[in-house]
Amino acid sequence: MRSTRPPGSASARASEFRGRVAMQRHQIHDPFTVNPIRRSFVAVIGSVAVIYLPFRFSEAAGETVMLSIGWLAMAVLIFSAPIMVWCIGEELVHAIYRRLHPPVTDLDLPDRVIHILHRHGVRTIRAARQLDPAAFHLMANMAPRDAEAVVRALNLWYYRRWQEAGFPANGGD
Repeated sequence: MRSTRPPGSASARASEFRGRVAMQRHQIHDPFTVNPIRRSFVAVIGSVAVIYLPFRFSEAAGETVMLSIGWLAMAVLIFSAPIMVWCIGEELVHAIYRRLHPPVTDLDLPDRVIHILHRHGVRTIRAARQLDPAAFHLMANMAPRDAEAVVRALNLWYYRRWQEAGFPANGGD
């Protein structure tokens, strides 16, 4: 049955929106979308406990648990263990990349200035350092005081790394 509403009308857009919302309600939920490492770790530990602990009490208890819910624990273990390994690997790669290329969010800058830098493609401190200080003044919505704050924050960040490397602030020792 076709709609008799004009295609550009507000009621046609509303019915289209209701159709999309109804379609989204029937999608399958993924339990690992939020906190995948913690959730997969809990699933792996729980399934290993269900499989292993009953055998510690007695052979009969182990057999009973394995026949009743042990198959479910094995399935959870088979699906959760690779997810846990994959997510830990992704987190390690992300941490190494963040250590090698620190983001501009590590600078002591207001969120508005960080959003301006991101909008102009400046996501790492190295990329911000390679820009000419005058380039910050050319960015849209970047006030002169914000551009000076970016340059000051970059210099302070590099100075702190220099001190952490063992070079004292007073030049002595």
